[in-house]
Amino acid sequence: MPDPKEVLAENLAETLRHLQRYIVTGFAASVFFLLLSVGTLVNVRASVGPTEILVDKPTAMALALAAYWVVGMLANFFVSRVNTIITLLRDDELVMAAVMFPSILTTRPHGARIGLTALPLLFVVIGLAVIFGEKLIGFGSLFGVVVLVVPYLHLVYDLRIAIGESVRKERAVKLVRKQVEEGGQAVSELLSVSVVKTSEGLSIVLIKTNTGEEYYAVSDIGSNLKELSDNEVAQLHLTKKSSRRKKTRSSS
Repeated sequence: MPDPKEVLAENLAETLRHLQRYIVTGFAASVFFLLLSVGTLVNVRASVGPTEILVDKPTAMALALAAYWVVGMLANFFVSRVNTIITLLRDDELVMAAVMFPSILTTRPHGARIGLTALPLLFVVIGLAVIFGEKLIGFGSLFGVVVLVVPYLHLVYDLRIAIGESVRKERAVKLVRKQVEEGGQAVSELLSVSVVKTSEGLSIVLIKTNTGEEYYAVSDIGSNLKELSDNEVAQLHLTKKSSRRKKTRSSS
């Protein structure tokens, strides 16, 4: 009998794959709609199964707009499903392994992810403005525009951070806290433990204690972590307060 967690991890990777496909499709549909709105084509050649047919411009624009909206709604459904699966897994290692799937939705640079979700609604609004002009100003027209852009506004908000990023940070904090406590550090001496910087494959965790600050580098996969030296901290363009113990020794 398959392990339920392994099945959930496979479902997570598959859901991410479908989610990315829907977002890219919505982006392509919005670009097509914008090009039709500013272009001078009368008929558009469309593929229907193995054959191609000519479709008039208004019909092609309506189809592009419908595809844009439908895949936007589906993408929102898949985002909620991803979050549900991550919650059900309750296994940081499996989640991290699943989000290593090559996807713009799980990468830390925000540009591509935000661009693919924000630009479609912008392209559609521009296209509608080109087509209708001042007629777009009105309660009914504006309500229709809101209905068209809401799915993508929701996507922009939900994907403002990479999928799995919160799990990545929580996992790094847990590992460092465990390491410090096993090393004899009293829990009462820990003022804060937080992720201050991330890069591909690593999370940099800052520990503040009564005696000073320390930085740790935590691998996204496995339990590898190490305390960073002062030189390594400087190379990462981070600042570190000297510990009181070190100051006392140097003054003596």
